[in-house]
Amino acid sequence: MRGRVRPLLNGVCCCLALTALLCRLPPADAAADEDSDKEESLEAKSSISSEEQSLEHPTGAHVVAGQILLDDKEPEVLHVEEVTFEIDEGEHEALIVEESSSSENFDSENEVLNDKEVQKPALIAIGGTADGETCHFPFLFLEQEYRECTVDGREDGRLWCATTYDYKQDEKWGFCETEEQAQKRRQMEEAEDLYQLGMKMLNQSSKKAQKKEAYQYLLKAADMKHIKAMEKVAYAMLFGEYLPQNIKFAKELLEKLAEEGSPKGQTALGFLYSSGLGINSSQAKALVYYTFGALGGNLLAHMILGYRYWAGIGVLQSCESALTHYRLVANQVASDISLTGGTVIQRIRLADELENPGVSGGMLEEDLIQYYQFLAEKGDVQAQVGLGQLHLHGGRGVEQNHQRAFEYFNQAADAGNPHAMAFLGKMYSEGSDTIPQSNETALKYFKKAADMNHDLALKHFQKAAEQGWVDGQLQLGSMYYREASIIGENETYPRALLHWNRAASQGYMVARIKLGDYHFYGFGTDVDYETAFIHYRMASEQQHSAQAMFNLGYMHEKGLGIKQDIHLAKRYYDMAAEASPDAQVPVFLALCKLGMVYFLQYIHNTNVKEMFSQVDMDQLLGPEWDLYLMTIIALLLGTVIAYRQRQHQIIPRPAAQVQHPAEAHQEPQPEQPQQHEPQQQ
Repeated sequence: MRGRVRPLLNGVCCCLALTALLCRLPPADAAADEDSDKEESLEAKSSISSEEQSLEHPTGAHVVAGQILLDDKEPEVLHVEEVTFEIDEGEHEALIVEESSSSENFDSENEVLNDKEVQKPALIAIGGTADGETCHFPFLFLEQEYRECTVDGREDGRLWCATTYDYKQDEKWGFCETEEQAQKRRQMEEAEDLYQLGMKMLNQSSKKAQKKEAYQYLLKAADMKHIKAMEKVAYAMLFGEYLPQNIKFAKELLEKLAEEGSPKGQTALGFLYSSGLGINSSQAKALVYYTFGALGGNLLAHMILGYRYWAGIGVLQSCESALTHYRLVANQVASDISLTGGTVIQRIRLADELENPGVSGGMLEEDLIQYYQFLAEKGDVQAQVGLGQLHLHGGRGVEQNHQRAFEYFNQAADAGNPHAMAFLGKMYSEGSDTIPQSNETALKYFKKAADMNHDLALKHFQKAAEQGWVDGQLQLGSMYYREASIIGENETYPRALLHWNRAASQGYMVARIKLGDYHFYGFGTDVDYETAFIHYRMASEQQHSAQAMFNLGYMHEKGLGIKQDIHLAKRYYDMAAEASPDAQVPVFLALCKLGMVYFLQYIHNTNVKEMFSQVDMDQLLGPEWDLYLMTIIALLLGTVIAYRQRQHQIIPRPAAQVQHPAEAHQEPQPEQPQQHEPQQQ
C-alpha cells in the first residue's frame, strides 16, 4: 500500500509543479539564456580561486570568510541573537517551483521540496566571494553545521554565511548584512547589555543610591536608542523618580517612542496632552495617543479609554465601549494573578485613611518583619516561605524583590518544604528580570512538589510555559500638589478642580466636598454658593458626610445660596453631631452661637416698648400688684443684708499674740523712712 501511495503523491506534486511553471516561467529559449547568463556571472564573481588565495598568504595561515587567520589562533566565537530576514512569499514559491522543475524524476523532486522546508528563507550574500548568491543553510564550517548566519571566524563581528554546504572545500561566502547594518546591530547589542545591567541593579538593590546608579546605565542605553531603556528613562524623568524631573526632555523621548510605535510612549504622551504638562492641553490628541497605545496592548491605555467612555470625557458616552476596554484589562489581570498574584497594593485613599485609621491595619510592623527575618536566619522553614511570599508579591509594608524571594524559597526548598518548591517552579515558569525563564527547571521543581502531594504545584503544573505580567502606574493628582512648581500658579486650581470633579463622579465623598469648597471660596472658578450647596447636599445625602452636614448648617444659618433658616441650620448641626463624634465639639460651639443669633434676631424683630405698653399689670397681677412687688423687693433686700452680715461673722479676727522683745523693738521701723525722708530730699 505504501509503495502505491508514494508514486501517486509524486505524480500529484509533479502536475502542480509543471502547471505553476507554465504559468510563471518565460519561453524556453529565454530561460536558457537567463540560466547561462546567471552561470557566467556567478563564475565571474567567484573568479579568485583557493589556490591563488593560498599563494598570497604566508605558511601557517588560512582564509576564513575573507579574513586571514593563523592556524595557532582559533577564531573567537561570538554568540549573537538570530537575525531574521524577510522575503516575498511569491519569490519563495517561485524558487521552489524552479528547483522542483529542474529535477528529472519524482524522487529527486520530493528530496528538494523536503530540503526547502527545513532551510531558512533565502538570503542573498553581500560581497565576499559569492556576491548575489543565495546563502546555503545549513553549511559546514570548522566541523560544525550552522543553520543561520554567524560571526564565528571573524574579528570584526560581521555576520556571514556560506553559499555551499562545505565552506572548506569551496570557500564561497558572503556577508548577511552591510557594514552599516552590522554597526547598528553591534550598537544595539551593547545597548541591550547596558539595559539588562541596569534592570538587574534595579531589581536586586533596595537602596536609592544604587537605583540612581542603575538609571545611569539606562540613560546610556537610551542614548543608543534602546526602546525599553527610553521608556524607563522617560517615565523616570516625567515623574522625577531616581532622575531629576525634566518634563521637556521626557516629552522629547516620548515623541521619539511614539514615532517608533511604542505603546508605553504613546500612552504617556496622551497623558501629557490630557493634563497639559509641558505642552498645550489637547483632549483630541490625548484621545488619539490613548487609542494607539491601547491598540498596541498597553493596559493602562485600555483603563483610561474605559473610564473616558464610561464618563463621556472627550467621547460619546458608551457603556459598551467602556466594557470592552475594561474586560480586556480584567482578563489580563486575572491571568496574571492566577500566575503570580501581581503586586499586592493597599488601595486606601489618604483621606479615607485619616478618617478611618483602622483601614491601614494591613501593614506589618517593622519589628514583626525583623522577627520573621531572625527566624528565617535560624532555619525556620515557615518563616522562610512567608518572607518569600511577601517579597514575591510585595505589599503590607514589604517592597517587592524577586531576588530576596528566590533566596528564601531556595532555603526552604533545601529543607524539603513543598510550598517553597512550588513557588520556585512558578518563578522559573514565569521568569522575571532576576530569574531567567526555564521550563525545564520549573518542571523539575513542580515534579518535586507534586511527588509530595502539594496541590499548589499541581495547580500551576500546566502553566509552566507561561511567563511575565504587565506593570504600570498612573500618577495624575500628585503632580499638582507634591510637585506644584511644574504647574503655573494660575493653572493649579482649575486643573485640580477638573480632577476633583472626575473623582466625585465616581462616588468619592472627599472629592464631592472639595468641589463644594472650590465653588464656595472661588478656587479655580467663580464663587457660586448655589452650586456649593448642591455638592454639600449630595455628599450629605449619599455618603452621610458630617462635614457636608455642618457646611449645610452654616449656609442655612448665614443664608448663603439658600434662604436663611435658623431651624434648618440647627437640624443640620444636630445631624452632623450624630454622624461623627469628632463633630460634637464644633457643633456645640456652633449651636451656642446660633442661640445668641436667634435671641438677638428675636429682640431685633420684636418692639420691646410696644410689648410692655400693651401689658395691663392690673389685669395680669391684680389691683394690688404694687404691694406685692414692694414686698418681694424688701424680702430680697433683707436676704442680701442678712447674707452679708453672716459673711462678716464667719471671717475670723486676728488673735492677740505675745511678741518677742526683739520683734517689739523692730515695730517702729516702718515710721523711720518718714522721719528721715526730708533729709533724703
